[in-house]
Amino acid sequence: MVRPESIDVDQPATPALTTRFQKAIEYAAFLHTGQMRKGTDIPYIAHLLGVTALVLEEGGDEEEAIAALLHDAVEDQGGQATLEEIRKRFGERVARIVEACSDSDTIPKPPWRERKERYIAHIRHAPSDVRRVSLADKLYNARAILADFRRVGEKVWERFTGGREGTLWYYRELVKTFREAGPGFMAEELDRVVTELERLVATPDLEQLRVRFKPDEIKVLFIGESPPVGGTFLYRANSNLYRYTREAFVSVFGSECGVGQDFLNFFQDRRCYLDDLCLEPVNHLEKTARQRKRDEGVPLLADRMREYTPEAIIAVMLAIEEQVKQSANTAGLASVPFHAVPFPAQGNQKKYVARLIKVLQELKEKGIMQSG
Repeated sequence: MVRPESIDVDQPATPALTTRFQKAIEYAAFLHTGQMRKGTDIPYIAHLLGVTALVLEEGGDEEEAIAALLHDAVEDQGGQATLEEIRKRFGERVARIVEACSDSDTIPKPPWRERKERYIAHIRHAPSDVRRVSLADKLYNARAILADFRRVGEKVWERFTGGREGTLWYYRELVKTFREAGPGFMAEELDRVVTELERLVATPDLEQLRVRFKPDEIKVLFIGESPPVGGTFLYRANSNLYRYTREAFVSVFGSECGVGQDFLNFFQDRRCYLDDLCLEPVNHLEKTARQRKRDEGVPLLADRMREYTPEAIIAVMLAIEEQVKQSANTAGLASVPFHAVPFPAQGNQKKYVARLIKVLQELKEKGIMQSG
């Protein structure tokens, strides 16, 4: 058995899973029967399996994977009595990791801020096996918060004792702590996710507009480069993209499309949605920096595409076609019909309208753009 002090988080080992792991899955499912993720109807076991997958992908061994399955058992399902049962069933090392990943084992729990500050101080000096399981847990949670913020906006903070400010403080401190203690892929990924969440919170107007006009089911996913630096935006009905997209829709669907917010409601009703490769303005950047931002946007867009599962994708700028295709392929959407049209600026307005009309007619004939 590999001991925790000999594990190098940057040099993953090849984990071997036995019947102990299977028993741990069964025990975790039993302990968390009926428990749901905060503010959702998602069974809690989904979180435990997701954290365990991250641990294994980062080279964690079987005992770390078992600890990942059980990392919330002490805190949520029985305190010290549950910890002793884990020790009995799975051994001292698993119990040690689980205990170290728990910020409280008492009811009622100590004050939220006190618990979080103590956990941060503790995890900074924890063994690498504890840090791996803890980091996987925090990364999974941060990704879930980011996805839910995109779904429901500011309402997501109602699920958390620390609210918006406390939760953002906690995750930023975790990023600092994990990077100082042992930098690696998961620590850097946590930083990227938290940075994106901070950015969205800092620019609520654009993101709340996206939430306001997001259909329950996305059929046609439009992808732009970014919101323009000047503040114009399709969902504000004041941009070139709005103007010429509406013109194409009117050609295909007639005057029922409406104007302004009525058109945006029509756009939503036809289960169309606009996302951007880069969620902050890049059109003011010089060429090299702009290209770098596009490339950096690929994995985050892929995460969102995986959630959307559209039936057609339209890139509304030829210069981002390759990045959008990369995102679609990464998201497992390589077989989804893909179209790219020139952005409606610098003399390309008529080309944009003509190309988009052709795409919309094709999608309409396939029944993809029926009213929701």
